[in-house]
Amino acid sequence: MFRFASQLAGNADEAVEVCEEAVDCLDGDVVDEADLVDNGSIGKTDFEEALRENERLLMLFLRNSYMEAIEIISEKSKDHFIYSQGHANFTILKAIVTLDPEEIDIALQKCQLALTACHEGRRKVNWFASWVWKTDPNDYTDEEIHAELGYAETTCLMALLICLTERTIVGLVKAGFRIQSAMSAYLECRRILKQRKNYVSDYSKATFEGGVRMGIGAYNLITSHLPDRILKLVSFIGMGGNRSYGLRQVEKAAFMEQGIRAPLAGMGLLGYYIKVEFILGLGEVDFPYVEKLLDLVKKKIDGSALLLLYYGCYEEAMGRPKEAIEYYETAMGKINYWTQAHHGCYWLMLWCHAVQRDWEKCAELMKKLLDGCLWSPATFNYMYAMFLYIMNEEKQDEQVKSDIARMMSLVPQLRHRIAGKTVHLEKFVELRSYLFFKENETMLYPILDMFYLWNIFPMIQKSPQLIQPFLEDINSGLKIYPQDCETQRHRHYYLIFFKGVCLRYLGAFNEAIQCFREVIACESDISEYTHLPPHAALELGLVYRKLNDYDEARNWLNKAIYQYSNYMNATTVHIRAHTALTIMRADDAHENIEERYESIEERLRELQKNKTQQIENHFDDAKPPEELLSKLSALEVEDLS
Repeated sequence: MFRFASQLAGNADEAVEVCEEAVDCLDGDVVDEADLVDNGSIGKTDFEEALRENERLLMLFLRNSYMEAIEIISEKSKDHFIYSQGHANFTILKAIVTLDPEEIDIALQKCQLALTACHEGRRKVNWFASWVWKTDPNDYTDEEIHAELGYAETTCLMALLICLTERTIVGLVKAGFRIQSAMSAYLECRRILKQRKNYVSDYSKATFEGGVRMGIGAYNLITSHLPDRILKLVSFIGMGGNRSYGLRQVEKAAFMEQGIRAPLAGMGLLGYYIKVEFILGLGEVDFPYVEKLLDLVKKKIDGSALLLLYYGCYEEAMGRPKEAIEYYETAMGKINYWTQAHHGCYWLMLWCHAVQRDWEKCAELMKKLLDGCLWSPATFNYMYAMFLYIMNEEKQDEQVKSDIARMMSLVPQLRHRIAGKTVHLEKFVELRSYLFFKENETMLYPILDMFYLWNIFPMIQKSPQLIQPFLEDINSGLKIYPQDCETQRHRHYYLIFFKGVCLRYLGAFNEAIQCFREVIACESDISEYTHLPPHAALELGLVYRKLNDYDEARNWLNKAIYQYSNYMNATTVHIRAHTALTIMRADDAHENIEERYESIEERLRELQKNKTQQIENHFDDAKPPEELLSKLSALEVEDLS
């Protein structure tokens, strides 16, 4: 842990201070258990009944009866750690959706209550003895293994809340301690799952198994998208990020017929494919499989507002923005318990209107987010100014220009720091606001940058008619900023880069390659937009991967990661390049397995053929004994007579 802190802090003395402060803060989190949990009441409720009741309340929540679910589980939260954990999960979800400081404080309190309750239910093992031998998993009670799992899940959520509330590096170290503790509990749960034979009931086993697979799978999935330089910071946890393993684990949890976590795993898997895969991945989705997941989730939460959101995201990913907007609007009508939950719908609808070039509607939705949402004021401020700028390009209203300049000047002041770090999205909009003033309060097709940052292009590649207008804008811009334009040459290459991006998603790979190579060849001429060459190298790697030229793809992807530094939006480049390299490694491993399998089959066929030939040769070479021949001759004579 000290190594982790020193990597963040920069030197040993600062690392010691960070660790000491983190430990002090962790000690401060410990609350007197007598004040938080009625220890005597834990265990009064029948355990399996608590599991089933918790699932019923979750279904109430997912089917739009949130207030009823939270009221019931709040009353039961001191009866059993199962209810306490469920109550904490509901409050954490609300805190993340709203980012209201009061809601976050409430969530932290409920989370601490749940941790205390789960810790009380865990099997008490002497820490020294645990280094010598492991407890036999069959010696645990069902209640103890569920408490272990609940502790792991709640600790992970606690780490997330700490990252949201702490603005210093201490928060990141505290969260690191929490995640390390959670992963240790998850690993113990996995050991129990592998070796335990007896459970109180099949339902208890299914609930436990679903939780273990979902937790470990989700961790592997998320960390598999992190670039190597970030993975080094979390290596102390003891678990790496294996994408294919993570997907298998979450999938097994999702398709289980029993258990409270089956619908949660199904929704998580859906969210990964139709959202996370675009934000952290390459936007390459197996849509038939997504349809299968939608059918699975629909059986469990039919009529849910969340299900409508998933259908909207599916339509959006398929390049059908009008249909997606209809689903989002219907979902908003069913979400009446949190007005802040509407902000997620506004955000999703915004991109649907943007790909249709409805800038007025985009500005309207962004204004709602700016006024009522606390997620990222810097980003919302920049994007609202951006949409106003796009709308004002023809009108050239001086008052609007003044408003845009005022909002752009506020962007650097509105940045959030999460666990001592600035989110890379806010770094991007801060740099963009700086370039706005440096370029005489002008922007060149700024929506293209946001499309690229949020990976919107893969969502509309199935609808070329949505990409074509942007390509026409780019071609018009190239007439204004030709290559021989000495003072604005960086703008020419900015347009060339995005021309290549549009061509790639239109399937014109050779033309796209020419555009990206042109950007890299003229790297020395690009003084302002230094982020273009590494982005072009990334795009070349992705194009060559599509063309199945893996050697050339690896060459360009590694250049994008290692040859460039200190440029705008570097995190996005590293994440996408890392994801592409990971997928190619998996493809190579799969091909090697297939080749080995074919080689084994061929060898078996050869051995079988040789064996058959040996048997035939044996009978051909064998000579019948003389006595047998004489008897056969005698029989033939008798038959003739």
